[in-house]
Amino acid sequence: MNAPTTAEPATAEPDIRLETDADIGERMILNMGPSHPSTHGVLRIVLELDGERVVSAVPDIGYLHRGMEKLCETLGYHRFIPYTDRLDYLSPLHNNCALTHAAEKVYEIIEELIKLAEFEERVERIADELGTTSRKVNALENMVLPDMRYIIKFIEDKLDEESMEELVRMKLIGGAKKS
Repeated sequence: MNAPTTAEPATAEPDIRLETDADIGERMILNMGPSHPSTHGVLRIVLELDGERVVSAVPDIGYLHRGMEKLCETLGYHRFIPYTDRLDYLSPLHNNCALTHAAEKVYEIIEELIKLAEFEERVERIADELGTTSRKVNALENMVLPDMRYIIKFIEDKLDEESMEELVRMKLIGGAKKS
């Protein structure tokens, strides 16, 4: 019976499949683990069995998928911190710190985005006011001022100089009485 060959050395992602040259026959490939108490989900072993005899064992170290991502999505980060203790009993504080630092960074980014949105809102308000002011100035220049010039010209044409002085005097006296 030929001994099976294991996967090639790890590159980017290790290939944990067993490759055998012999006929498999009664052999069975079995995933052992990840088991909870001893390795706590960080070790999985792919076994090749021939009856009750272990022919080959390929370790998959670092295997840690236990559905924690979905738990974190539903719980929120502050309620997920106790679960990060359970990801690895040898370094629970490391996992807690990683989660809280990441959440704090996201919170800081959100605060900055809110400040940018408020700033953009103010800039848009200023642009709106400038546009309104521009329309008002254009209306004054194109509609009101020409009409006023026309009215003044009409009054000057109709009144002689003496009557004009009388009109201005009456205007000043009338304006003084109103205030």
